[in-house]
Amino acid sequence: MIWLFFAIGIGILLSFAMLRFGLRRSTLALAGMMLAGLAALIWYAEFRDNSRSDFPVDAVQLRGFMVKDLGDGRHQLQARVYNTAVERTLRGFAVRVFAKDCNVKGECVVIGDQVAQFNNEVPAGQARDVQHVFEFSNIRPVGKLDWGYQLQLLE
Repeated sequence: MIWLFFAIGIGILLSFAMLRFGLRRSTLALAGMMLAGLAALIWYAEFRDNSRSDFPVDAVQLRGFMVKDLGDGRHQLQARVYNTAVERTLRGFAVRVFAKDCNVKGECVVIGDQVAQFNNEVPAGQARDVQHVFEFSNIRPVGKLDWGYQLQLLE
């Protein structure tokens, strides 16, 4: 997206330079604008907030995951999210919760899943407790109801 704005800006500045200074000076103006654009792109690449992109997935841990039955098909997810990264703040994550029906042999099949999205900021080396109430009114396990999760980072 930034490339589009950059290209439009270059076009507008080039058009202005051609109208204002004539065709010969427009070459000099174009070179100046290209250098300024290059400097801006280098600055953007160096100093942009890259806490979301390229965040190390192994630096985020979900501990103490549990699901409480609140009745009437409502359940509450409770967990603690740890950011073990050295310098980067976690700005958002999601937890996909799986309801599984398990038989006596330990074989399980997923009978429901939902995603809980959290926009909590978790600074480097810190943790945050999270909870979310969701509804699984249509699940009817034949065997034992078990829960699983998958942690996802938001982009």
